[in-house]
Amino acid sequence: MQLQLLLSFALLAAGVSAFYVAQQEPESGDSQNPYARFVVSIQTKLPSSYYFGGNHRCVGTIVAPIFVLTSTLCLLANKNHTRSRQLLLPHELLIIAGAPNRQRPTQDTRILHVQSIHTYSRHDMALLRLQDLHMVEPNVTQALAIAPLPTHPAYVHSAHCFLLAWGKPREQWQKQQLTPLPFRLLSARACEDLNPQGFRRGVFCAQVVPEEPLDVSGDSLAAPLFCGNKLAGIVHRTVLCDHRYTSLFYSIYAHRFWIRATFNSCCR
Repeated sequence: MQLQLLLSFALLAAGVSAFYVAQQEPESGDSQNPYARFVVSIQTKLPSSYYFGGNHRCVGTIVAPIFVLTSTLCLLANKNHTRSRQLLLPHELLIIAGAPNRQRPTQDTRILHVQSIHTYSRHDMALLRLQDLHMVEPNVTQALAIAPLPTHPAYVHSAHCFLLAWGKPREQWQKQQLTPLPFRLLSARACEDLNPQGFRRGVFCAQVVPEEPLDVSGDSLAAPLFCGNKLAGIVHRTVLCDHRYTSLFYSIYAHRFWIRATFNSCCR
């Protein structure tokens, strides 16, 4: 109960509704998936929900102590009208880290605030620069960590890959846990043949493995794909309801120079 009150006070200090509280008692910080510590919930402070986790918009990935990687589409002021490219302002965003179940805070849950937004002009990718006081310090807790970035492209037969996303709840308090979904990479040629309109430089594609039940839905925007323990890509477009179709990902390796330049520009 004490942690629940502390989270409520922290949210109040951030300008969030006083009713924006945890729906149940906080859980322990342990997660069955070690990659959950890299993943955060990007939310809005706008009062669309009174409950902890209810203002979730999409997934983000911690890629540096003061940076979270996500999709520009996640930050649109009106997600129903993508032709309007107006973005939410930094002070309108909230990042919840250390909550593998996004509606149940843990003893390690942290509320992070955004200082600035850095977008990539050619693809729907964005880096959220955190305020200095909300820097992620992995040595303080094992519940938060910085995702390892790739040093080479993800190869078709080189690694086991899986997507991390929050599933659509089937019951009131279920399936809000981060769910891993195994994927297999496709060659560039196969990807271009299957996606003649969507495939381009900086993008690769993958399919859910045929043996895997399709159990994740509704929340894959900007979800990270890990291959061989590295962050290989984030979702550009997914099809999780049919094994026959491919999902497209923005390659982290292909965008490494933009990522590095953004890191450097903020810390001069």
